[in-house]
Amino acid sequence: MKKIFWFLLLSILIAVPSFADNTFVGEPAIGELSGNTTVQLGQAYLIKSQGTAGQPGSGPGGTVVVPTITDIYAGNNRYHKSMIDKGEKIYVGKEVKIKATIQSADGIYTDQIYLTLNESTGPTPAQTFQVTDKDISSKTEAKGTVTKCDIIYSVSGLGTGDNTVVIKAQNSGGTTSEVLALTVAEGSGIVGEVVFYPSPFSITKNGTAYIQYTLAEAQSNIIYITAVSGNIVKKINCPANSEGGNAGLNQVPWDGKADSGELLGNGIYVGTVVSSGKLLKKFKFTIKD
Repeated sequence: MKKIFWFLLLSILIAVPSFADNTFVGEPAIGELSGNTTVQLGQAYLIKSQGTAGQPGSGPGGTVVVPTITDIYAGNNRYHKSMIDKGEKIYVGKEVKIKATIQSADGIYTDQIYLTLNESTGPTPAQTFQVTDKDISSKTEAKGTVTKCDIIYSVSGLGTGDNTVVIKAQNSGGTTSEVLALTVAEGSGIVGEVVFYPSPFSITKNGTAYIQYTLAEAQSNIIYITAVSGNIVKKINCPANSEGGNAGLNQVPWDGKADSGELLGNGIYVGTVVSSGKLLKKFKFTIKD
């Protein structure tokens, strides 16, 4: 009887987890452990990292899926690494607003999101910024765990030339990083050319056209639209740090109306961008309805 008693007691002790929390679970070396599995005396078990609150991760084999960082914006520029790979530059000011979406079905450590400026090299010293609750514009939760969040953070201290901003996010599965290559132009004014689109512009079909250009730094500008007669038919004021006056990419919307409120007729028009009385750029476009 004593042998049977000790055998049963030993079996119970093996079958009951002895961990202080639910971070780990036992798994047999052969086969899968489920709620109906009978723990065998003398069987070897593996300890495997699991998801939030002791639940299996959503990845293959129950592994924890690390966060992904997507929908990244630097100012008005949507960031695509493929653009950088092609040799294109993304121009921003010495302070740039970074937006991104971070998500993982297995949770995110929202107090472990960082942005690092010029981590390894750059025109200014390295700086690290921690994202706090006030920098998180929205959250999605599942079972009390944040699985998705949108961040907005203004990174300052960029220098003239090529800079990097590294976004880092963590959970129990590890750390994810995204490196942004951003350029601050030297001087002031418009970098590159002004683009008007669509052209031809159909006011009745398209509804809105955009005047797009990149500024080396934030500044006040005025856009003039001139008819072939030489008359100025539209004046668009673009204060500094607003659309048309932001450092980096600007996309100024226009509905095709003159200052009088009338829709402009078909024809070729000339646009000019002026700052402090100085002509920055000219562009042409066609209206055709």
